[in-house]
Amino acid sequence: MCDNDVCECKPGYVQRGDQCIWVYDAHCNTSSDCGQGDLICEPADAPVGHTSKCRCPYGYAFDSKTTFTCIKVLGSYCSDIYNCGNSSHVSYYYDNFEKYPYLVNLPYYCNVDNICHCSPGFKMNDENECQAIYGTLCASDEDCWDNTVSNKFAYKCNSDNNTCSCNDNYYQDGIRDQWHEYNYYYYDWSDDNIGNAQICKPLIGMRCSYGTVNDTQCVNDTGHVYNYPYNFYEYDWMHNQVIECIEGVENYGVCTRILGHDCSTRDDVCRLVANAKCDTYNKCSCNTGFLEDPDKDFCKKVTML
Repeated sequence: MCDNDVCECKPGYVQRGDQCIWVYDAHCNTSSDCGQGDLICEPADAPVGHTSKCRCPYGYAFDSKTTFTCIKVLGSYCSDIYNCGNSSHVSYYYDNFEKYPYLVNLPYYCNVDNICHCSPGFKMNDENECQAIYGTLCASDEDCWDNTVSNKFAYKCNSDNNTCSCNDNYYQDGIRDQWHEYNYYYYDWSDDNIGNAQICKPLIGMRCSYGTVNDTQCVNDTGHVYNYPYNFYEYDWMHNQVIECIEGVENYGVCTRILGHDCSTRDDVCRLVANAKCDTYNKCSCNTGFLEDPDKDFCKKVTML
C-alpha cells in the first residue's frame, strides 16, 4: 500500500527483502520482526540467523486471515476463530482444514454450545493445548476429568503411581489403532506425541481379547472396526471379534436399554428399536398399538381379543 508516497506492506504482511510476505510463519530474530500485532518470535531462544518464525503464543491463533489479533483457541466460540484445532500445527490455516483432518487436530472439537473444547480423552495442558489424559499426573479422580462427563466415566486416578488410568469397562487404546486411521492422505504422523497417544475407550465395540463386560457377547468384526474392509476372509473376522451389547446400546461403558432411554438430545436413538419413538417426556417408548416387553428391549404389538 502507499503511505505518504512510500510503498509499505499491508497490515498482516512484513517486508523481507524486496517482497511483502504474510507475517505468520515469517522468519524472525526477535518479536519486533513480526510487525505491530500480537505475534511473537518462536522459539525465543533460537540462535540468531532467521531460524525462528512469527507465531501466536501457544494455544492462540488469528481469528481470520484478514485480522491479526491472536485469540485463545480453547474456550472461544468456533465462529470467532479460524479453526478449532492445534494452532501450532502447519495445517491450522489450511483452506481445506475440515477436508483433511490431520491427526494433531483430533483432540479438538466444537461442542454443542459451539465452543472449541478438548475432545473426550484429552484435556488442556499448561500451554493451552489439548493433551491425552491417560498417563498424566493426578492427585484425585477429578484431575482426570477436565469437566467432561464422558471422561468422568472413563478415567480414574491410579493411587499406586498417581497417574490417570482407565476405569472399569474401559481400555487404553492407541488413537490410531483402527485400520482407517492409517490413511496417509488425511493424517500427518509428524507429531509423535499425538500419534502414540493412548485414550480410554469403552470395551464395548473393542476387541474381545481386551476384556469382558456384563450383558455383552463377542461377534465377528463384520463392521470392519479392526479389519481392512476389502479383506473378506472369515478367518480374520473370527480372530478379530468385537464386544457387542446383547440388547440396547453402549452408554458410558455399559449396555443400556433403548426403551426408557433419554432422547432429549437425539431422538433418532429410539429408532434402533422397531415401533419406538421419542415421547413427550423425552424418553424412548413404544408407538401406539405396541407395548414394551418387560424382558427385552422390544415393542410387541398389542393383540385385540
